[in-house]
Amino acid sequence: MKKHFLREFLLAVGMVVASQTTITSQTAQLLRVEGDGDKFYPVAFDDSKWDSSMRTILEINRFSTHLDSSWKGALCARFEYHLTRGGNGANFINADVHQSVVNVNPAEFVAGWQDISGNSGQAKMLVWLKGNTSYYYVSNGAQSPLVYDDVQNPLPLTIGEWGEPVSYTYKTTIDESVVEAASMVYNSLRIGTIGDPGNLNVPLNAQAAQYNIDFTGYRDNYPDQIGARIAAKRINRHQENAALIQKTGLAFYTNPDGWNGGDVDLQERMCISPDGKVGIGTSLPDHLLTVNGIIHAKEILIELSGPLADYVFDSTYVLMPLKEVNEYVKSHKHLPDMPSAADAVSSGISVGDMQNKLLQKVEELTLHAIRQQEEIDALKNELRNMTQTR
Repeated sequence: MKKHFLREFLLAVGMVVASQTTITSQTAQLLRVEGDGDKFYPVAFDDSKWDSSMRTILEINRFSTHLDSSWKGALCARFEYHLTRGGNGANFINADVHQSVVNVNPAEFVAGWQDISGNSGQAKMLVWLKGNTSYYYVSNGAQSPLVYDDVQNPLPLTIGEWGEPVSYTYKTTIDESVVEAASMVYNSLRIGTIGDPGNLNVPLNAQAAQYNIDFTGYRDNYPDQIGARIAAKRINRHQENAALIQKTGLAFYTNPDGWNGGDVDLQERMCISPDGKVGIGTSLPDHLLTVNGIIHAKEILIELSGPLADYVFDSTYVLMPLKEVNEYVKSHKHLPDMPSAADAVSSGISVGDMQNKLLQKVEELTLHAIRQQEEIDALKNELRNMTQTR
């Protein structure tokens, strides 16, 4: 009984000890970034679990919105990462960033992050943090953050132990890869905040793709290559340089070449306008679905807006005599009730309406053929009777 109790006790202790190997085993440390409050400075963090068959977990927080000053804002950011260091595979950086929305520009605290281990030979990641701000950090491994704010360490940070030297300095804008997961008010995915640069300097009625969701390209030698993009297309509806009221649509891009870095090769393929019109091959759809190209389909079902042309067979239908049809064609160069060539070019042709009109003409021709056959049969009978009376 005692052995059983001891075994259970040791098992419980082992579970507690194991749980303490997570991020909760560390004590939060103060991190101060000097510099200007409208700039974001690079801070180097370690991938301390790089050679331990574990991912490194780092949290950068400032839960009190009044830390440093009143209503400065709050941050809860969690990074899980494994860096390449010039060779390790399965390298990644997962960032989960939550920030409160405050009346400060910029309202964000995190402007971006990047694996710099490929050039430095050291397992380090840069996180750009707002200057003149205090933070707390905690990790599941040892951290010795280096702050490059021109106070604690000089700028730019130049790395070139492996390969060509690369320099990093402060940022003044938020990277497009930074997704704000939630704000104080909203409990869902949110990109952008009130007062950010995306709301400024948009000309009246102009379209601007300010917020993008980018998908990494497929060429590793261009780490910044964008293979596909979903962009929010915003149209200012207020007045120039005061975009207080905007409509927003979506645009979808793909990369057909995959040759250059960045978004050079991106081409817009499809868009959704703010009023719900979908464009494929065009950025200006004028109907619910506008396609600039060929549609290949096995079957198309069209719902008519009016009655089928079978009304031609109704006894009350007035069939235009062929003589009048001939005169109309000579004068207008097209059949009655059919669009002219000029109308077709300028306004297009409704497939359903045209099919119904063609059916109407086929049925009218059928009636003319029936009447002509009746006249032919009558003439044959008359000729037969005349022959028999001789």
